[in-house]
Amino acid sequence: MKNQNLKSNKKYGKFTNISNNNKGITLIALVITIIVLLILAGITIMSVTGENGILKRTSEAAKTHIVAEEKEKIRLAFLDLLASDMVDGNTITIEELKKEFAEGEVNIVKCDSEGNEITTGATIKLADIATSDSNTANNEQYVKITFIKTGNWYVTNMKSGKIVVSKEGEGKKEPTEPENQEVVANEITIDKTEIKLQKLSDQAEEPTTKITASVGPENATNKEIEWSSSNDSIATVDNDGNVTWKGIGKTTITAKLKANEEITKSCEIINSLKIVATEDGWNIKTTGDESAIQLPLVRLTSSVNGADGVAIRSAGGEGTYYTAMSREVDLTNVSTISGIIYSYNDFTNKEKDFCYVGISNSAEPNVDFENEYVKTYNGVPGTYEIKWDQLSMDVSKLTGKHYIKIVAEHPNVNHMSTMIGYSTDTGLVLEP
Repeated sequence: MKNQNLKSNKKYGKFTNISNNNKGITLIALVITIIVLLILAGITIMSVTGENGILKRTSEAAKTHIVAEEKEKIRLAFLDLLASDMVDGNTITIEELKKEFAEGEVNIVKCDSEGNEITTGATIKLADIATSDSNTANNEQYVKITFIKTGNWYVTNMKSGKIVVSKEGEGKKEPTEPENQEVVANEITIDKTEIKLQKLSDQAEEPTTKITASVGPENATNKEIEWSSSNDSIATVDNDGNVTWKGIGKTTITAKLKANEEITKSCEIINSLKIVATEDGWNIKTTGDESAIQLPLVRLTSSVNGADGVAIRSAGGEGTYYTAMSREVDLTNVSTISGIIYSYNDFTNKEKDFCYVGISNSAEPNVDFENEYVKTYNGVPGTYEIKWDQLSMDVSKLTGKHYIKIVAEHPNVNHMSTMIGYSTDTGLVLEP
């Protein structure tokens, strides 16, 4: 039994050794295969990325193409200028040369043969260049043309009428804004900081003006402006900065950047109303004979104070009576009423007549004026003189609707004529 086991062990041991040998051969073959593949892969990678690889040759070909294209642009630019009427006396300027390229495409400076910039003058003398075959500095002038996008630069001159690139190189590219990057607006300016608007009492349309705004920087992505008025009852403003008169008073127009609402600029609007010489809008009343009132309103001549005027006038009679012209106004935002007032009488034997201008709560022909808001004027008896006075009345304490009233008082005489009015040049101006 023991011998039998020994035989079996020998038998199986032989088979075991054969199996181990096969495994060793297979592992060696795998290693060799991997090495071969790596060698082949290395050759392939070198052919793509190596010193003479496909990628490098492609890149160099692209650079060569760009350089050739840029040189051709330079040649055509000079030839185009020489063939045009832009050349005056065989000289051109750097600015004229720049115009032959796209805007912002190149930077051009005068230079020496090595490309060092020369800052004296900006004129290129083609005559000196084209007539000489010499390479001496005295007869040759150079310009350095740098293409901003690529950074490539070229020193260019002319020899015997030919455009020659004598030196070239790669320079540092000019910084450019990344595409699609937002540029935030950070500045706003307006062309006016104060505007005075005046409406005439017989003017149908409201006065308008315009505020012009500018936003910086120039390349800001969002240049929208939001306009507003602090009081729309005084003046309004539209999206384009157009301002419209709405009433007497002061308001502030503000321009605000939509992209940066903390940045604003403001303009103060000061609105006034000028009552002009017309009977429209005036109440004409008298306590005497209404048929004696002359309409339209009497016109004064420019012989008085160099200005025309308008007035009420009525003939005298027995008893004292009053003739008045009045107009309703809202004094809520009014601080001053100003203008030039005229008065006249043709008394021949009396020393008394009175004319009044003031603020009243009544349109009736009387001298019922608000306390302290009245001016009295006296004619000069027997002289037929027209008197005038500069009116300036402070009404800042008054609010709401009142009447501006101009009254002529007729004393007890048999015959007289009294007249009071105001200048059509200055009008009666209601100011805030």
